[in-house]
Amino acid sequence: MTTRKISSALIALPLLLMSAMASADGVIANGSFEQPALSAGSFQYSPAGSSWTFGSNGSGGAGISTANSGFTSGAPEVPLGKQVAFLQNQGFVSQQVPYSNNAILTFNATQRVNYGSQQSIQVLVNGVAQSITLGNRTGATSVTSITPPADRYNTYAVKLNMPCGPTGCPSTVTVAIAGTVASGDATAFIDTADITTPSNHAYGLWDPSASLATWRSDYATNTNSPTYGVCLFASATDQTQRACKSPNISYPSSNWYSSSGYAAGGYFWQLAWNDEPYNSATNPSCASGPPDQSLPMVSTFRAAGAYLGIQAITDPFGSNYNNIGFSYGTRGSVANGCIPYQSFGANARHGNGKPIALMDKAGTYRPKLSFYANPAANNNAAAIGCARLVLTLGGFQDNIDRFLFVDLDCLNIPPEPATFYPGISWNWPIKDSSYYPGALSLFIGTTVANSRCGLSLPTMSLTNPGSGGFYSFDIYKLVSCAAAQAPVDYNDGRGPIYPWFGSAQLTQLPDPVIVTRVEWALESQDDSTNANLGVSYSRPNVQ
Repeated sequence: MTTRKISSALIALPLLLMSAMASADGVIANGSFEQPALSAGSFQYSPAGSSWTFGSNGSGGAGISTANSGFTSGAPEVPLGKQVAFLQNQGFVSQQVPYSNNAILTFNATQRVNYGSQQSIQVLVNGVAQSITLGNRTGATSVTSITPPADRYNTYAVKLNMPCGPTGCPSTVTVAIAGTVASGDATAFIDTADITTPSNHAYGLWDPSASLATWRSDYATNTNSPTYGVCLFASATDQTQRACKSPNISYPSSNWYSSSGYAAGGYFWQLAWNDEPYNSATNPSCASGPPDQSLPMVSTFRAAGAYLGIQAITDPFGSNYNNIGFSYGTRGSVANGCIPYQSFGANARHGNGKPIALMDKAGTYRPKLSFYANPAANNNAAAIGCARLVLTLGGFQDNIDRFLFVDLDCLNIPPEPATFYPGISWNWPIKDSSYYPGALSLFIGTTVANSRCGLSLPTMSLTNPGSGGFYSFDIYKLVSCAAAQAPVDYNDGRGPIYPWFGSAQLTQLPDPVIVTRVEWALESQDDSTNANLGVSYSRPNVQ
Protein backbone atom coordinates (compact mmCIF):
# COMPACT_ATOMS: atom_id res chain seq x y z
CA MET A 1 0.00 0.00 0.00
CA THR A 2 1.27 3.45 -0.93
CA THR A 3 0.38 6.29 1.43
CA ARG A 4 0.39 10.04 1.13
CA LYS A 5 1.51 10.68 4.69
CA ILE A 6 4.19 13.32 4.30
CA SER A 7 7.41 12.47 6.08
CA SER A 8 11.14 12.51 5.50
CA ALA A 9 10.79 9.26 3.55
CA LEU A 10 10.11 10.38 0.00
CA ILE A 11 9.20 8.42 -3.11
CA ALA A 12 12.19 8.79 -5.40
CA LEU A 13 11.30 6.75 -8.46
CA PRO A 14 8.78 7.85 -11.10
CA LEU A 15 7.67 4.23 -11.50
CA LEU A 16 6.59 4.10 -7.87
CA LEU A 17 4.91 7.47 -8.15
CA MET A 18 2.86 6.52 -11.18
CA SER A 19 1.82 3.21 -9.66
CA ALA A 20 0.27 5.09 -6.75
CA MET A 21 -2.53 6.25 -9.05
CA ALA A 22 -3.60 2.70 -9.82
CA SER A 23 -3.22 1.32 -6.31
CA ALA A 24 -4.25 2.44 -2.86
CA ASP A 25 -3.17 5.98 -2.04
CA GLY A 26 -4.15 6.54 1.58
CA VAL A 27 -7.03 4.26 2.63
CA ILE A 28 -9.15 3.94 -0.52
CA ALA A 29 -7.89 1.73 -3.35
CA ASN A 30 -8.03 2.97 -6.94
CA GLY A 31 -9.21 6.38 -5.80
CA SER A 32 -8.64 7.95 -9.22
CA PHE A 33 -10.59 5.19 -11.00
CA GLU A 34 -7.73 4.18 -13.30
CA GLN A 35 -8.61 0.49 -13.13
CA PRO A 36 -9.82 -1.08 -15.27
CA ALA A 37 -8.11 0.93 -17.99
CA LEU A 38 -10.54 1.80 -20.79
CA SER A 39 -9.74 2.70 -24.35
CA ALA A 40 -9.46 6.41 -25.12
CA GLY A 41 -12.75 8.25 -25.54
CA SER A 42 -14.89 5.47 -24.03
CA PHE A 43 -17.00 4.76 -20.95
CA GLN A 44 -18.41 1.65 -19.32
CA TYR A 45 -21.20 1.02 -16.83
CA SER A 46 -20.30 -1.23 -13.87
CA PRO A 47 -16.92 -2.33 -15.24
CA ALA A 48 -15.35 -5.50 -13.88
CA GLY A 49 -11.86 -5.51 -12.42
CA SER A 50 -12.19 -2.47 -10.20
CA SER A 51 -11.78 -2.02 -6.44
CA TRP A 52 -15.15 -0.27 -6.51
CA THR A 53 -18.68 -1.63 -6.59
CA PHE A 54 -20.92 0.15 -9.10
CA GLY A 55 -24.70 0.13 -8.79
CA SER A 56 -27.92 2.11 -8.56
CA ASN A 57 -30.46 2.88 -5.85
CA GLY A 58 -33.16 3.30 -8.48
CA SER A 59 -32.78 4.97 -11.85
CA GLY A 60 -29.56 5.41 -13.78
CA GLY A 61 -26.26 3.75 -13.05
CA ALA A 62 -22.56 4.31 -12.44
CA GLY A 63 -19.31 3.47 -14.16
CA ILE A 64 -15.97 4.76 -15.41
CA SER A 65 -15.23 7.15 -18.24
CA THR A 66 -12.07 8.38 -19.90
CA ALA A 67 -11.66 11.97 -21.05
CA ASN A 68 -13.48 13.02 -24.24
CA SER A 69 -16.10 10.28 -24.10
CA GLY A 70 -19.81 10.65 -24.72
CA PHE A 71 -20.09 11.59 -21.03
CA THR A 72 -17.00 13.73 -20.48
CA SER A 73 -16.58 15.69 -23.72
CA GLY A 74 -16.45 19.36 -22.82
CA ALA A 75 -15.66 18.60 -19.17
CA PRO A 76 -12.63 20.11 -17.43
CA GLU A 77 -9.34 18.26 -17.35
CA VAL A 78 -9.29 15.11 -15.20
CA PRO A 79 -7.58 16.11 -11.91
CA LEU A 80 -5.37 13.02 -11.81
CA GLY A 81 -4.87 10.14 -14.20
CA LYS A 82 -7.00 9.72 -17.30
CA GLN A 83 -10.32 8.38 -15.95
CA VAL A 84 -13.17 9.41 -13.65
CA ALA A 85 -16.26 7.76 -12.20
CA PHE A 86 -19.68 8.90 -13.37
CA LEU A 87 -22.85 8.91 -11.25
CA GLN A 88 -25.94 9.01 -13.45
CA ASN A 89 -29.20 9.71 -11.62
CA GLN A 90 -29.22 7.39 -8.57
CA GLY A 91 -26.07 5.53 -9.52
CA PHE A 92 -23.39 5.01 -6.87
CA VAL A 93 -19.83 3.80 -6.32
CA SER A 94 -18.90 2.10 -3.07
CA GLN A 95 -15.97 0.42 -1.39
CA GLN A 96 -15.42 -1.40 1.88
CA VAL A 97 -12.71 0.29 3.93
CA PRO A 98 -11.22 0.01 7.42
CA TYR A 99 -13.12 2.25 9.82
CA SER A 100 -11.33 4.80 11.97
CA ASN A 101 -12.63 7.48 14.30
CA ASN A 102 -12.16 11.00 12.88
CA ALA A 103 -11.76 9.73 9.32
CA ILE A 104 -12.34 12.25 6.52
CA LEU A 105 -13.32 11.39 2.94
CA THR A 106 -12.08 13.78 0.25
CA PHE A 107 -12.88 13.78 -3.45
CA ASN A 108 -13.20 16.04 -6.49
CA ALA A 109 -16.51 16.44 -8.29
CA THR A 110 -18.00 18.32 -11.22
CA GLN A 111 -21.13 18.21 -13.39
CA ARG A 112 -21.57 16.73 -16.83
CA VAL A 113 -21.90 19.65 -19.24
CA ASN A 114 -22.67 18.13 -22.66
CA TYR A 115 -26.10 16.75 -21.82
CA GLY A 116 -28.73 16.43 -19.11
CA SER A 117 -29.54 18.25 -15.91
CA GLN A 118 -27.76 19.06 -12.66
CA GLN A 119 -26.79 16.24 -10.30
CA SER A 120 -26.55 16.28 -6.50
CA ILE A 121 -24.59 13.67 -4.57
CA GLN A 122 -24.45 12.18 -1.09
CA VAL A 123 -21.83 10.35 0.93
CA LEU A 124 -23.10 7.33 2.87
CA VAL A 125 -21.52 5.07 5.49
CA ASN A 126 -23.29 1.70 5.72
CA GLY A 127 -26.24 3.36 4.02
CA VAL A 128 -26.43 6.35 6.39
CA ALA A 129 -26.15 9.77 4.68
CA GLN A 130 -23.31 11.81 6.14
CA SER A 131 -23.50 15.42 7.24
CA ILE A 132 -21.26 17.79 5.28
CA THR A 133 -20.28 21.12 6.84
CA LEU A 134 -19.79 23.70 4.10
CA GLY A 135 -18.57 27.23 4.58
CA ASN A 136 -20.99 30.09 4.11
CA ARG A 137 -20.79 33.88 4.34
CA THR A 138 -23.51 33.89 7.01
CA GLY A 139 -22.17 30.90 8.94
CA ALA A 140 -21.21 27.33 8.10
CA THR A 141 -24.07 25.11 6.93
CA SER A 142 -24.56 21.37 7.46
CA VAL A 143 -26.11 19.53 4.52
CA THR A 144 -26.54 15.90 3.48
CA SER A 145 -26.09 16.47 -0.26
CA ILE A 146 -23.90 18.70 -2.38
CA THR A 147 -24.29 20.08 -5.89
CA PRO A 148 -20.89 20.32 -7.63
CA PRO A 149 -20.29 23.22 -9.98
CA ALA A 150 -20.31 22.84 -13.75
CA ASP A 151 -17.13 23.35 -15.79
CA ARG A 152 -14.70 22.89 -12.89
CA TYR A 153 -13.87 20.32 -10.25
CA ASN A 154 -14.34 21.29 -6.62
CA THR A 155 -12.74 19.48 -3.70
CA TYR A 156 -14.99 18.26 -0.89
CA ALA A 157 -14.20 16.90 2.57
CA VAL A 158 -16.67 14.87 4.64
CA LYS A 159 -16.18 13.76 8.23
CA LEU A 160 -17.33 10.15 8.38
CA ASN A 161 -19.60 9.26 11.29
CA MET A 162 -20.55 5.69 12.14
CA PRO A 163 -22.61 5.12 15.30
CA CYS A 164 -20.79 2.60 17.45
CA GLY A 165 -22.59 0.01 19.59
CA PRO A 166 -21.89 -1.27 23.11
CA THR A 167 -19.16 -3.54 21.80
CA GLY A 168 -17.38 -0.74 19.96
CA CYS A 169 -17.05 0.43 16.39
CA PRO A 170 -17.03 -1.85 13.37
CA SER A 171 -13.64 -2.72 11.93
CA THR A 172 -14.81 -2.05 8.37
CA VAL A 173 -17.60 -0.03 6.78
CA THR A 174 -18.93 0.51 3.28
CA VAL A 175 -18.44 4.07 2.03
CA ALA A 176 -20.55 5.12 -0.96
CA ILE A 177 -20.75 8.24 -3.11
CA ALA A 178 -24.20 8.32 -4.69
CA GLY A 179 -26.27 10.40 -7.05
CA THR A 180 -29.66 11.57 -5.77
CA VAL A 181 -31.64 12.79 -8.81
CA ALA A 182 -34.32 10.20 -9.64
CA SER A 183 -35.66 11.49 -12.98
CA GLY A 184 -34.36 13.07 -16.13
CA ASP A 185 -30.69 12.55 -16.93
CA ALA A 186 -28.39 14.06 -14.30
CA THR A 187 -24.71 13.06 -14.09
CA ALA A 188 -21.74 14.08 -11.96
CA PHE A 189 -18.09 13.01 -12.25
CA ILE A 190 -15.96 11.93 -9.28
CA ASP A 191 -12.16 11.67 -9.04
CA THR A 192 -9.29 11.35 -6.53
CA ALA A 193 -11.38 9.86 -3.71
CA ASP A 194 -9.50 8.96 -0.56
CA ILE A 195 -9.84 8.75 3.22
CA THR A 196 -7.56 10.56 5.64
CA THR A 197 -7.16 9.32 9.19
CA PRO A 198 -5.16 10.81 12.07
CA SER A 199 -2.44 8.23 11.40
CA ASN A 200 -2.61 8.15 7.59
CA HIS A 201 -2.79 11.50 5.85
CA ALA A 202 -4.08 11.24 2.30
CA TYR A 203 -3.06 14.81 1.55
CA GLY A 204 0.04 16.91 1.06
CA LEU A 205 2.37 18.12 -1.65
CA TRP A 206 2.87 15.30 -4.14
CA ASP A 207 6.67 15.71 -4.20
CA PRO A 208 7.87 17.50 -1.05
CA SER A 209 11.55 17.36 -1.99
CA ALA A 210 10.88 18.48 -5.58
CA SER A 211 13.08 15.51 -6.48
CA LEU A 212 10.97 14.36 -9.43
CA ALA A 213 10.80 17.86 -10.89
CA THR A 214 7.79 17.26 -13.13
CA TRP A 215 5.98 20.48 -13.91
CA ARG A 216 3.67 22.05 -16.45
CA SER A 217 1.34 24.97 -16.95
CA ASP A 218 -2.45 24.68 -16.85
CA TYR A 219 -2.44 23.92 -20.54
CA ALA A 220 0.07 21.20 -21.32
CA THR A 221 0.29 22.10 -25.01
CA ASN A 222 0.04 25.25 -27.10
CA THR A 223 -3.49 26.65 -26.93
CA ASN A 224 -3.79 29.93 -28.76
CA SER A 225 -7.51 30.26 -28.17
CA PRO A 226 -8.39 29.04 -24.67
CA THR A 227 -11.99 28.19 -23.86
CA TYR A 228 -13.99 30.76 -21.91
CA GLY A 229 -16.69 30.12 -19.35
CA VAL A 230 -19.07 32.22 -17.32
CA CYS A 231 -17.77 34.88 -14.99
CA LEU A 232 -17.99 34.27 -11.28
CA PHE A 233 -19.28 37.78 -10.67
CA ALA A 234 -21.46 39.04 -13.48
CA SER A 235 -21.80 42.62 -12.24
CA ALA A 236 -20.44 45.09 -9.73
CA THR A 237 -23.58 45.70 -7.70
CA ASP A 238 -22.06 45.08 -4.27
CA GLN A 239 -18.70 45.11 -2.54
CA THR A 240 -17.96 41.47 -3.32
CA GLN A 241 -18.22 41.83 -7.08
CA ARG A 242 -15.73 43.08 -9.61
CA ALA A 243 -16.03 43.47 -13.34
CA CYS A 244 -15.42 40.37 -15.41
CA LYS A 245 -12.14 40.15 -17.31
CA SER A 246 -13.78 39.67 -20.65
CA PRO A 247 -12.59 37.34 -23.44
CA ASN A 248 -11.82 40.31 -25.65
CA ILE A 249 -8.54 40.81 -23.77
CA SER A 250 -5.81 40.02 -26.28
CA TYR A 251 -3.41 37.27 -25.18
CA PRO A 252 -0.33 36.45 -27.29
CA SER A 253 -0.97 32.77 -26.58
CA SER A 254 -1.99 30.63 -23.68
CA ASN A 255 0.62 29.94 -21.05
CA TRP A 256 1.96 26.53 -21.98
CA TYR A 257 5.05 24.69 -20.86
CA SER A 258 6.00 21.33 -19.42
CA SER A 259 9.15 19.64 -18.22
CA SER A 260 10.60 16.71 -20.12
CA GLY A 261 9.52 14.35 -17.35
CA TYR A 262 5.86 15.29 -17.50
CA ALA A 263 3.56 12.41 -18.48
CA ALA A 264 -0.05 13.03 -19.45
CA GLY A 265 -2.30 12.10 -16.57
CA GLY A 266 0.51 12.11 -14.02
CA TYR A 267 1.32 14.28 -11.06
CA PHE A 268 2.87 17.69 -11.75
CA TRP A 269 3.78 20.96 -10.14
CA GLN A 270 1.95 23.88 -11.67
CA LEU A 271 3.57 26.87 -13.36
CA ALA A 272 1.98 30.26 -13.90
CA TRP A 273 3.41 33.21 -15.78
CA ASN A 274 2.12 36.54 -17.03
CA ASP A 275 2.99 40.12 -17.87
CA GLU A 276 1.10 43.09 -16.50
CA PRO A 277 1.62 46.83 -17.10
CA TYR A 278 3.09 48.85 -14.26
CA ASN A 279 1.42 51.88 -15.75
CA SER A 280 -1.34 51.00 -18.20
CA ALA A 281 -1.57 54.61 -19.35
CA THR A 282 2.02 54.65 -20.61
CA ASN A 283 2.34 51.03 -21.68
CA PRO A 284 -0.92 49.31 -22.58
CA SER A 285 0.92 46.72 -24.72
CA CYS A 286 1.74 44.32 -21.88
CA ALA A 287 -0.16 41.05 -22.11
CA SER A 288 -2.16 41.65 -18.97
CA GLY A 289 -4.24 38.65 -18.03
CA PRO A 290 -4.61 35.86 -15.53
CA PRO A 291 -1.27 34.52 -14.31
CA ASP A 292 -1.82 31.16 -15.97
CA GLN A 293 -2.65 32.52 -19.40
CA SER A 294 -0.95 35.58 -20.72
CA LEU A 295 2.76 34.92 -21.22
CA PRO A 296 3.83 31.48 -22.44
CA MET A 297 6.77 29.78 -20.76
CA VAL A 298 8.61 29.30 -24.05
CA SER A 299 11.89 30.85 -25.06
CA THR A 300 10.47 33.03 -27.82
CA PHE A 301 8.37 34.93 -25.28
CA ARG A 302 10.67 34.97 -22.27
CA ALA A 303 12.83 37.98 -21.52
CA ALA A 304 16.56 37.40 -21.22
CA GLY A 305 17.46 35.93 -17.84
CA ALA A 306 13.93 34.83 -17.03
CA TYR A 307 13.74 31.61 -15.08
CA LEU A 308 10.97 29.63 -13.44
CA GLY A 309 11.26 25.98 -12.53
CA ILE A 310 13.28 23.55 -10.44
CA GLN A 311 17.03 23.62 -10.17
CA ALA A 312 19.60 21.99 -7.89
CA ILE A 313 21.65 24.64 -6.10
CA THR A 314 23.38 25.14 -2.78
CA ASP A 315 21.26 27.53 -0.75
CA PRO A 316 22.66 30.20 1.61
CA PHE A 317 22.06 27.81 4.49
CA GLY A 318 24.76 25.49 3.19
CA SER A 319 22.62 22.65 1.89
CA ASN A 320 22.20 21.33 -1.63
CA TYR A 321 18.52 20.86 -2.50
CA ASN A 322 16.25 20.97 -5.46
CA ASN A 323 14.90 24.50 -5.32
CA ILE A 324 11.85 26.12 -6.77
CA GLY A 325 13.50 29.04 -8.50
CA PHE A 326 12.22 32.40 -9.76
CA SER A 327 14.28 34.96 -11.58
CA TYR A 328 13.39 37.87 -13.82
CA GLY A 329 15.26 40.86 -15.12
CA THR A 330 14.02 44.00 -16.78
CA ARG A 331 11.21 44.34 -19.29
CA GLY A 332 11.41 48.07 -19.82
CA SER A 333 11.82 50.73 -17.17
CA VAL A 334 10.10 50.49 -13.83
CA ALA A 335 8.08 53.56 -14.75
CA ASN A 336 6.39 52.06 -17.79
CA GLY A 337 7.56 48.48 -18.25
CA CYS A 338 5.80 45.15 -17.92
CA ILE A 339 5.74 43.40 -14.56
CA PRO A 340 6.07 39.63 -14.78
CA TYR A 341 4.13 37.48 -12.34
CA GLN A 342 5.57 34.01 -11.79
CA SER A 343 4.26 31.26 -9.56
CA PHE A 344 4.92 27.64 -8.80
CA GLY A 345 2.63 25.45 -6.77
CA ALA A 346 0.47 22.38 -6.29
CA ASN A 347 -3.25 22.20 -6.97
CA ALA A 348 -5.73 19.49 -5.96
CA ARG A 349 -7.64 20.03 -9.21
CA HIS A 350 -4.58 20.13 -11.45
CA GLY A 351 -1.94 17.45 -11.02
CA ASN A 352 -1.56 17.19 -7.26
CA GLY A 353 -4.42 14.72 -6.94
CA LYS A 354 -5.25 15.41 -3.31
CA PRO A 355 -5.93 18.37 -1.04
CA ILE A 356 -2.80 20.07 0.28
CA ALA A 357 -4.07 20.00 3.86
CA LEU A 358 -7.17 19.39 5.99
CA MET A 359 -7.82 21.29 9.21
CA ASP A 360 -10.69 20.89 11.65
CA LYS A 361 -12.02 22.96 14.51
CA ALA A 362 -11.63 20.06 16.96
CA GLY A 363 -7.88 20.11 16.47
CA THR A 364 -7.59 16.52 15.26
CA TYR A 365 -6.05 17.80 12.03
CA ARG A 366 -3.68 20.75 12.48
CA PRO A 367 -0.94 20.37 9.86
CA LYS A 368 1.93 22.77 9.43
CA LEU A 369 3.15 24.16 6.16
CA SER A 370 6.92 24.57 6.08
CA PHE A 371 9.53 25.66 3.53
CA TYR A 372 12.81 27.52 3.20
CA ALA A 373 12.78 30.84 1.37
CA ASN A 374 15.61 33.14 0.42
CA PRO A 375 16.50 35.75 -2.20
CA ALA A 376 18.83 34.12 -4.66
CA ALA A 377 19.63 36.60 -7.41
CA ASN A 378 21.58 39.76 -8.16
CA ASN A 379 19.04 42.09 -6.65
CA ASN A 380 18.68 45.80 -7.27
CA ALA A 381 17.45 48.21 -4.60
CA ALA A 382 15.71 50.31 -7.27
CA ALA A 383 13.54 47.40 -8.39
CA ILE A 384 9.98 46.71 -7.37
CA GLY A 385 8.60 43.33 -6.46
CA CYS A 386 6.70 41.06 -4.12
CA ALA A 387 7.47 37.52 -2.99
CA ARG A 388 4.21 35.87 -1.95
CA LEU A 389 2.71 32.70 -0.60
CA VAL A 390 -0.85 32.02 -1.81
CA LEU A 391 -3.24 29.58 -0.14
CA THR A 392 -6.53 28.59 -1.78
CA LEU A 393 -9.29 27.42 0.54
CA GLY A 394 -12.21 25.28 -0.64
CA GLY A 395 -15.29 23.70 0.87
CA PHE A 396 -17.72 26.62 0.59
CA GLN A 397 -21.39 26.25 -0.24
CA ASP A 398 -21.25 28.95 -2.91
CA ASN A 399 -18.50 26.99 -4.73
CA ILE A 400 -16.29 30.08 -4.55
CA ASP A 401 -12.70 29.65 -3.39
CA ARG A 402 -11.08 31.91 -0.82
CA PHE A 403 -7.56 33.19 -1.50
CA LEU A 404 -5.16 34.11 1.29
CA PHE A 405 -2.08 36.02 0.09
CA VAL A 406 0.85 36.24 2.51
CA ASP A 407 3.46 38.81 1.47
CA LEU A 408 6.86 37.46 2.53
CA ASP A 409 8.48 40.66 1.30
CA CYS A 410 7.46 43.56 -0.90
CA LEU A 411 10.01 45.96 -2.32
CA ASN A 412 9.30 49.58 -3.30
CA ILE A 413 5.54 49.21 -3.44
CA PRO A 414 3.00 50.32 -0.82
CA PRO A 415 3.86 48.72 2.52
CA GLU A 416 1.88 45.83 3.87
CA PRO A 417 -1.43 46.92 5.39
CA ALA A 418 -1.70 47.32 9.14
CA THR A 419 -4.54 44.80 9.09
CA PHE A 420 -5.88 42.04 6.88
CA TYR A 421 -6.82 43.63 3.58
CA PRO A 422 -9.79 42.32 1.57
CA GLY A 423 -8.55 42.73 -1.96
CA ILE A 424 -10.22 42.55 -5.32
CA SER A 425 -12.07 39.42 -6.31
CA TRP A 426 -10.53 37.31 -9.03
CA ASN A 427 -12.95 37.06 -11.94
CA TRP A 428 -11.31 35.30 -14.88
CA PRO A 429 -13.47 33.45 -17.41
CA ILE A 430 -10.78 31.11 -18.80
CA LYS A 431 -11.73 27.48 -18.22
CA ASP A 432 -9.29 24.74 -17.17
CA SER A 433 -7.40 27.41 -15.29
CA SER A 434 -6.35 27.21 -11.66
CA TYR A 435 -7.84 30.69 -11.27
CA TYR A 436 -11.17 29.85 -12.90
CA PRO A 437 -13.78 31.00 -12.10
CA GLY A 438 -12.34 33.30 -9.47
CA ALA A 439 -12.23 33.76 -5.72
CA LEU A 440 -12.64 36.17 -2.82
CA SER A 441 -9.21 37.33 -1.69
CA LEU A 442 -7.46 38.56 1.43
CA PHE A 443 -3.93 39.96 1.83
CA ILE A 444 -1.58 40.01 4.80
CA GLY A 445 2.14 40.56 5.37
CA THR A 446 4.31 38.47 7.66
CA THR A 447 4.84 41.30 10.18
CA VAL A 448 1.12 41.81 10.69
CA ALA A 449 0.46 38.06 10.59
CA ASN A 450 3.00 37.58 13.36
CA SER A 451 1.61 40.35 15.57
CA ARG A 452 -2.07 39.59 14.99
CA CYS A 453 -1.98 35.81 14.91
CA GLY A 454 0.85 34.89 17.27
CA LEU A 455 3.01 33.48 14.48
CA SER A 456 6.78 33.72 14.18
CA LEU A 457 7.37 33.88 10.44
CA PRO A 458 10.82 35.26 9.56
CA THR A 459 11.14 38.44 7.57
CA MET A 460 12.88 38.45 4.21
CA SER A 461 14.45 41.18 2.10
CA LEU A 462 14.57 40.80 -1.66
CA THR A 463 17.72 42.96 -1.71
CA ASN A 464 19.54 40.88 0.89
CA PRO A 465 20.43 37.35 -0.28
CA GLY A 466 20.38 34.96 2.63
CA SER A 467 17.90 37.07 4.60
CA GLY A 468 15.14 34.49 4.41
CA GLY A 469 14.69 31.54 6.64
CA PHE A 470 12.71 28.50 7.58
CA TYR A 471 8.98 29.17 7.50
CA SER A 472 6.77 26.78 9.47
CA PHE A 473 3.32 27.60 10.76
CA ASP A 474 0.05 26.08 11.84
CA ILE A 475 -2.15 26.65 8.79
CA TYR A 476 -5.39 26.67 10.75
CA LYS A 477 -3.99 29.27 13.15
CA LEU A 478 -3.34 31.62 10.24
CA VAL A 479 -6.60 30.89 8.40
CA SER A 480 -8.84 31.15 11.47
CA CYS A 481 -7.06 34.33 12.57
CA ALA A 482 -7.71 35.85 9.14
CA ALA A 483 -11.38 34.88 9.25
CA ALA A 484 -11.83 36.30 12.75
CA GLN A 485 -10.60 39.80 11.92
CA ALA A 486 -12.88 42.79 12.34
CA PRO A 487 -14.14 44.56 9.21
CA VAL A 488 -12.12 47.35 7.67
CA ASP A 489 -13.64 50.64 6.50
CA TYR A 490 -11.51 52.36 3.86
CA ASN A 491 -13.83 55.38 3.73
CA ASP A 492 -14.51 54.77 0.05
CA GLY A 493 -18.28 54.77 0.36
CA ARG A 494 -18.66 51.00 0.47
CA GLY A 495 -18.73 50.77 4.25
CA PRO A 496 -17.03 48.13 6.39
CA ILE A 497 -15.61 45.18 4.47
CA TYR A 498 -15.20 41.86 6.24
CA PRO A 499 -12.43 39.37 5.52
CA TRP A 500 -13.64 37.25 2.59
CA PHE A 501 -16.75 39.48 2.65
CA GLY A 502 -18.60 37.36 5.20
CA SER A 503 -20.12 39.02 8.26
CA ALA A 504 -20.10 35.70 10.08
CA GLN A 505 -16.30 35.91 10.16
CA LEU A 506 -14.78 32.87 11.88
CA THR A 507 -17.97 30.84 11.84
CA GLN A 508 -18.16 31.06 8.04
CA LEU A 509 -15.33 28.53 7.67
CA PRO A 510 -16.18 24.97 6.63
CA ASP A 511 -15.23 22.07 8.85
CA PRO A 512 -12.81 20.75 7.88
CA VAL A 513 -11.14 23.62 6.08
CA ILE A 514 -9.56 22.40 2.84
CA VAL A 515 -6.40 23.85 1.33
CA THR A 516 -6.77 22.96 -2.34
CA ARG A 517 -3.76 24.86 -3.64
CA VAL A 518 -0.52 26.37 -2.40
CA GLU A 519 1.49 28.69 -4.60
CA TRP A 520 4.77 30.51 -4.22
CA ALA A 521 4.94 33.63 -6.37
CA LEU A 522 7.25 36.44 -7.40
CA GLU A 523 5.95 39.58 -9.04
CA SER A 524 8.90 41.75 -9.98
CA GLN A 525 10.42 44.41 -12.19
CA ASP A 526 14.02 45.60 -12.31
CA ASP A 527 15.34 48.77 -13.90
CA SER A 528 18.78 47.51 -14.84
CA THR A 529 19.92 45.20 -17.61
CA ASN A 530 22.64 43.85 -15.32
CA ALA A 531 20.47 42.81 -12.44
CA ASN A 532 17.32 40.92 -11.67
CA LEU A 533 15.11 39.98 -8.81
CA GLY A 534 14.94 36.37 -7.74
CA VAL A 535 13.95 34.10 -4.92
CA SER A 536 14.13 30.37 -4.33
CA TYR A 537 12.19 27.96 -2.13
CA SER A 538 13.22 24.51 -0.98
CA ARG A 539 11.82 21.63 1.08
CA PRO A 540 8.12 22.57 0.87
CA ASN A 541 6.23 20.21 3.15
CA VAL A 542 2.94 19.61 4.94
CA GLN A 543 3.12 17.65 8.21
